[in-house]
Amino acid sequence: MSFESPRYYPIGDYEYPSVTTVIDNCVPKFWLAPWSRKMTALCMKDMVMEGKVNLLDDKCIDEIVKKAKAYPDKIKDEAADRGTRLHEAIHAYVKGDTIDAADDIAEPFKRFLEWYEINKIKVLFIEEEVWHDPIGYAGTVDWINKIRLPYGKKDKLYVTDFKISPRIYYEHEVQVAAYAYGAEYTFGEKIDGAMIIGLGHKDRLKYKELNRKQLKELFYQFKLMVRLYYARFNWGGKR
Repeated sequence: MSFESPRYYPIGDYEYPSVTTVIDNCVPKFWLAPWSRKMTALCMKDMVMEGKVNLLDDKCIDEIVKKAKAYPDKIKDEAADRGTRLHEAIHAYVKGDTIDAADDIAEPFKRFLEWYEINKIKVLFIEEEVWHDPIGYAGTVDWINKIRLPYGKKDKLYVTDFKISPRIYYEHEVQVAAYAYGAEYTFGEKIDGAMIIGLGHKDRLKYKELNRKQLKELFYQFKLMVRLYYARFNWGGKR
């Protein structure tokens, strides 16, 4: 398991690890190593096939290896930048501000619009900081919103998180559970459920709804992760 750079929130006299810091350092990404190897190999293959290298030149081979090793990080950085710009476009749309949906985010933004327009959503908070003193963590949730579900007669209070990845992973579910209970602690309002909106799939929007029972189980698992994080990094939290 590789350990990600930590992020901490100053809350009162303490510094709490972020939700994503806890999860990134406690949930092994078993898929990451095979993906990195695949990307490295594809990069090397592309450079050879394009005829840009001389396989008899040691310096040229060293350059291939150097670029190929850096390629997975380049892909991840580009995806992170794309995700940031997509989030900014979504939040700007909801606020009624100017939208910058460049070509590389035009399609996922279109999927968001289609989803948003057919659902009865009232966004209450955007990129809101939440925390949980008894457990010792904090984070920033994309939305806290009310929604009228198709099978319901009353508005429900939900947390919503948007993802640029092509699928919804376990750690995404744990993340929104932590946000849900953090929002409850911060605002004193019961959260009825959570939604994860995956906008990175090439063909369609991915959607995952979590009810109260599911959030409770996921939050139990997250609490164990927080304990592991504090023990693993000997983190006291005191500023």
